[in-house]
Amino acid sequence: MDWHEARRLVAQGFELGSHTVSHSILTSVDGETVAAELRESRAVIEEKVGAPCRFLAYPNGGRADYSPEVMREAERAGYDAAFAVEDRHAGPVPCRWAIPRFLPHYGLPLEVFRAKVSGVYSFAGR
Repeated sequence: MDWHEARRLVAQGFELGSHTVSHSILTSVDGETVAAELRESRAVIEEKVGAPCRFLAYPNGGRADYSPEVMREAERAGYDAAFAVEDRHAGPVPCRWAIPRFLPHYGLPLEVFRAKVSGVYSFAGR
């Protein structure tokens, strides 16, 4: 996708979020790099599409890929919330700096997909 296509999506009502500048695993770099990755990515997106960049999806997104320090830096960078990758239900009041999401992999049976998006899957202890 190029920036023209990204602007078209925004014009249609979509929001574009950040995934950092270089896809660095934020727990594996120093704090200054974390801050730069988050701020620069957000600034470029906002400049290129002319709309706020409110959300972050942590690269890889597993529990080892973000930390309390990374979450604080995301807040300082001006994001409203951030998403992790975890097979669990968000619950009624999720931590806004680690909202779980799952990646539907190719070949995932429709019944499992339905169970995951409904929350039944995580409540069943999967």
